Amino acid sequence: INVVTEKTNLPPKAQSFIAQVIDINPVHQGFIENAIRKITDEEAARFETYLSYCLDHEKLSLDYLAECYMTIVMDTLREQVYFNKHKEYRHKSFADVASDVYFNDEYMKKYMYGLAVTGFLWPNHVDMYRFFFETLPKNTGGHYLEIGPGHGAYMMAAMERGDYDSFTGVDISETSISLTRSIIN
Repeated sequence: INVVTEKTNLPPKAQSFIAQVIDINPVHQGFIENAIRKITDEEAARFETYLSYCLDHEKLSLDYLAECYMTIVMDTLREQVYFNKHKEYRHKSFADVASDVYFNDEYMKKYMYGLAVTGFLWPNHVDMYRFFFETLPKNTGGHYLEIGPGHGAYMMAAMERGDYDSFTGVDISETSISLTRSIIN
């Protein structure tokens, strides 16, 4: 795949992951090509570190991670199409999604791993992380509270970059709490 060889700062696991995604969904290739052209060397290295964590510590495969990522891609696309057609969200309450999403361990894992990957590949998510990383107070003590830590990447960044005395993450999903706990450990 040409996209992989064009991006010289994309490490090997990231290259393999991108190849897996394009193999699953060739239509997504243009988006991926554009996205990886915009990531910095440091972001590419963080992506590689995250993939290594998933493969080595969590014992996941690149196939599974690509499937997780495509779950986010397809779910987001499906909901965008629904919203554009009906001018409202499909789900209107927590009860509408609780059992299928937040309390469904298998789906939440796929969603969280996929969402974490979007933080490296979706330009709007990359920009949000950059903003968070750049504006997070670095010399502030006190307590850091994160509501909805999800996959744990932001909390981990706060722990690495900030000078807080303590950290707390609160989430409605036990799966998210477990994933956050695992990555920060």
